Amino acid sequence: MSSTIPYLATELLLEIGERLGLRDLCALSCTCRSFHAIFTLSLFRRVRDSLETCLWHVMRNNNSVGLLKYLLDEGLPVDCTVTGADTRVCTLLHFAACCGSEALARLLIERGANISAAVTSHSKPLVQRRIENKAELVVAYEGWTPLHCAASHGHEALARLLIANGADVSAADHEGWNPLHHAAADGHDVLAQLLIANGADVSAVDTEGTTSLHLAASHGHEVLARLLIATGADVSAADHEGLNALHLAAAGGHEALAQLLIANGADVSAADPDGTTSLHFAAADGHDAVARLLIANGADVSAADLDGETALHHAAARGQEVLARLLIAYGADVSAATLDGATALHHAAARGHPVLARLLIANGADVSAVDQEGQTVLDYAAWGGHEVVAWLAGGTQL
Repeated sequence: MSSTIPYLATELLLEIGERLGLRDLCALSCTCRSFHAIFTLSLFRRVRDSLETCLWHVMRNNNSVGLLKYLLDEGLPVDCTVTGADTRVCTLLHFAACCGSEALARLLIERGANISAAVTSHSKPLVQRRIENKAELVVAYEGWTPLHCAASHGHEALARLLIANGADVSAADHEGWNPLHHAAADGHDVLAQLLIANGADVSAVDTEGTTSLHLAASHGHEVLARLLIATGADVSAADHEGLNALHLAAAGGHEALAQLLIANGADVSAADPDGTTSLHFAAADGHDAVARLLIANGADVSAADLDGETALHHAAARGQEVLARLLIAYGADVSAATLDGATALHHAAARGHPVLARLLIANGADVSAVDQEGQTVLDYAAWGGHEVVAWLAGGTQL
């Protein structure tokens, strides 16, 4: 029976449609272009009082300009808001921008849509729904304009259309992110280039002092970082926590990006307000390639933060054996103590890293060392609940 449905006369199809529920009618309409054309008017006449149902039918169909035009002609306000997670939050143009539908956006702009409208709500993600037959999520947050949506989702053509119609490339959302921040965070280098060419400030910061270069660095977007640097981004700029782009690249293990930053003048010895250097960050997360790069460019393996912790302390605490071997090979002091008197061996013991402990002992770590309160390595192991036998496995008496 189902195989014969496409060959039925339009009148019979409409008769069938009249007997279907709204959900089934929507589903049938989406199965092929011919059904889509046949059921459009019937469908929308039946749901004309349900804005959101109409909208979602429009947005999940690739060729839905005619449907949207019908809705607008029937009196749908071009700047009406649509329900998101729990409140009325954004306009049709936001949806078009997030979905990347240039044709829908163009129609809305022609009908006078507010190009600068911002999403408003007190909730978190305001729109987060899966579009049928698409892998992407449509997400919009408070303060986003349609250009933020296009930039975040990498829709270059749509961003170009919005800018050509007056969209503000410097508009900031409630976290201070402008469209360039979004393009940088998501690695949309072509879109970032478009924004910069139209006046986006590569040095603009959000409410936490984060620049677009910080975002590109933390996410490992080398091409985008190169573009930002070439157009004037400051590689030494720090956010409100004192973190610069190299700190973020090192923490993320992005070797190529770290190399790019160093080649453009980033200081490998720069520390945040706590005294933490890029080498500390690389050591803590076991990024040995980045650590090797930093050391090759002059990073001090003995540098200590304000608590007296060296990169080796960080590696020992996290059980980063390869990184610890690298640091020791480059002269890291296995006996260096923090302000509390704890050595790297204390850290390894406290967190139950026997392999790391044996490595430190094999390289001269003092198993009898005590901290400022007289606590031994064995005391630290006991505090952490680690069985003594684990520490005796290598034959060393603690």
